[in-house]
Amino acid sequence: MGSCDKLKIKSQQKAKFNYLFLKYNRVLLVDLTNVNSFQIQNCKKSFDKNSVLIFQKNSLIRKILKSYANNKQDIDLFCSFVSGNVGLIFSKLNPFEINEILESNKVYASPKLGQVSHCDVVIPAGQTEMLPDSTSLFQSLNIQTKIQKGQIEILSPVNLLKKGQKVGNFEFLLLQKLNIKPFSYKIAIKKILDHCMCYDAYILDIKSEEVSKLAQTLINNLDLITTFIGYPSYTCIDRAAKKISNHLFLLDKLIKL
Repeated sequence: MGSCDKLKIKSQQKAKFNYLFLKYNRVLLVDLTNVNSFQIQNCKKSFDKNSVLIFQKNSLIRKILKSYANNKQDIDLFCSFVSGNVGLIFSKLNPFEINEILESNKVYASPKLGQVSHCDVVIPAGQTEMLPDSTSLFQSLNIQTKIQKGQIEILSPVNLLKKGQKVGNFEFLLLQKLNIKPFSYKIAIKKILDHCMCYDAYILDIKSEEVSKLAQTLINNLDLITTFIGYPSYTCIDRAAKKISNHLFLLDKLIKL
């Protein structure tokens, strides 16, 4: 490829990013590790016209993002996480809506032999469909069983794999025979760049009840401060009005006695 062609491609890429930054004010960095093309296509369909998922070389992503830096510190932080198998989602949707779409396209899979487990895997107690000739497999893993109605029954829950543990031959065979798919894969949000302000994806796990509780705590703290400095706030006035109303109601009752 000649130098002219390379310059043309770079110009087209920059023009594409220019368009995306003008149209969308929110950029999400996503991890695509172990995500298949079918999942990606389904997510793109679910986004409709509200979001765009793109892939580029990490070096190019960092370079272009830094060229749009209104808040250099946040952009640098965002770019520091651009590594590995990642992509960008440009979106008009809020991060919670995007996360719901990604979560709905999550797939479950059986582990591969020698794979490192990324979660604890617990085998539940109860009846299986395995025949008595497989008892030796359970014995190899020190799993207590009994034969019930011609099938193997697991007597108590078993922590088969711990997070970070490699999947051995016996663990692999047992999960295959029990048809248990303990691992899940999805497009995972790593970082969010919202109007050039960077924040972590862990906020997506915060429940609305927790937000309401925090907001109420902040309001109460504000009331204490405004009361202390003698500067009335709306909530202070509202509370005082309710107290006065209650006192007037009681006073009216006493007068009528």
